[in-house]
Amino acid sequence: MHNFFSATMMRQNELPLTKIDSLSKEIECIMCLDVVNDSRMCIHCSAIVCVQCIESWLKVQSICPKCLHLVEETDFVKCRLANKLADFIEVSKDDYSKQCVSTNEQNIDVNYREIMTLNSKLLDFFRRRCKDYGENLAKIESATQTLLNDKKEIDVQEPLDAYQKKRQAYTDAIRDDKLLIDNMEYRLRESQTLSDQEEILQILQKHIPSKVQFKDH
Repeated sequence: MHNFFSATMMRQNELPLTKIDSLSKEIECIMCLDVVNDSRMCIHCSAIVCVQCIESWLKVQSICPKCLHLVEETDFVKCRLANKLADFIEVSKDDYSKQCVSTNEQNIDVNYREIMTLNSKLLDFFRRRCKDYGENLAKIESATQTLLNDKKEIDVQEPLDAYQKKRQAYTDAIRDDKLLIDNMEYRLRESQTLSDQEEILQILQKHIPSKVQFKDH
């Protein structure tokens, strides 16, 4: 065990985090089964125990809890190597925990930026669509006015009705898109978390493609 400890401590900076748990078992207190705390080692069998564990044991027993040899408190000596390894394991676990938190935060930050960029692009799509609707509405209104001004037209009611339906459809679509754009722009400005961006994305996706279908006028 001593050689194992020595080799480990010499290359402690190379120890993979995935092996921390298996390494911890090498210095478990044989009594409490936790990583040893302020270790003591039996001079007869090299059993590793916590100082508090063995002190409590020796108050009622006079034998080693492992080899059953008759012992006194002086038969359990400090094991500095085990203590150093225990400290190393504690630091490694703490570093690993911090590393996991940092990695998660980085992933969340990347996802946040990616979804925010996608949301901005979707909003640009809605802005362009709203502009196209406006241009088409202007063409409809111009065509309607031309039809009304054409004195040669005998029956204008049917084409006027068709134009009116298209005009209303474009008007409704423009209104809906403007409301959506204003609402989403506000939510994007107020957004602070990944879940906020994901919720905005879900709303925008529901409006693509548009439910309103238009034919050429």
